[in-house]
Amino acid sequence: MAITQSDIDALTKAITNGVLDVRYGENRVVYRSIDVLIRARNDAQAQLDAASITRNSRCSVAAYSRD
Repeated sequence: MAITQSDIDALTKAITNGVLDVRYGENRVVYRSIDVLIRARNDAQAQLDAASITRNSRCSVAAYSRD
């Protein structure tokens, strides 16, 4: 399952409200503590950021010749 911004928003909302269960569509996850929830949100954000960098990266190659 790919991480989406709405998943991260759901985690952030749960942290803000102090609740430990989060729904992702039809799935429900109950976290042990707010600390675990925060770590899950930070990990999800890092995964989304990494995917964004990969998707938006461009590479240029310069070619030189001696004539």
